Amino acid sequence: MAYNIGAFSLACCMIGLFFNTNATFGFVLATGIGFNLIVVYLVPYSMLPDCIEVDEMLTGRRREGIYVGFFGFLMKISVTLAMGCSNLLLKLTGYKAPSESCGEDTVAGGIAGEGEVLDEELPDDQNASTKLVIRFLGKSNPNTIRRYNTQNK
Repeated sequence: MAYNIGAFSLACCMIGLFFNTNATFGFVLATGIGFNLIVVYLVPYSMLPDCIEVDEMLTGRRREGIYVGFFGFLMKISVTLAMGCSNLLLKLTGYKAPSESCGEDTVAGGIAGEGEVLDEELPDDQNASTKLVIRFLGKSNPNTIRRYNTQNK
């Protein structure tokens, strides 16, 4: 039950952050995401020892290495798939990588701003669908887009 509440609350906070235009409320939503990620990640880890104990009582064999290894493997696969899907989405929409990843003026100029990401702050050299994906992926951290613009000017 706690896992379902945490997952539902996490989804609500993420959806709210996507449509948010207020910086202060964005920080509140980001804090909610952080608290709910704790639930989503820690509840399965806290259930794992109980599952291992039940398996030992039913079979008489200790197989915790298999359980922990399989659990860790699935966690790594899910993170890899999530990052791969976001990169594939950017590639399919025609994303053009910046010529320089992080210069001295990029870091100094990109950290100053706060607030919502305005449409004029999105990169000019990207097509409309790529701008939508960048806006979606960078919504939680508007400074990501500011850094991109600073380094490409």
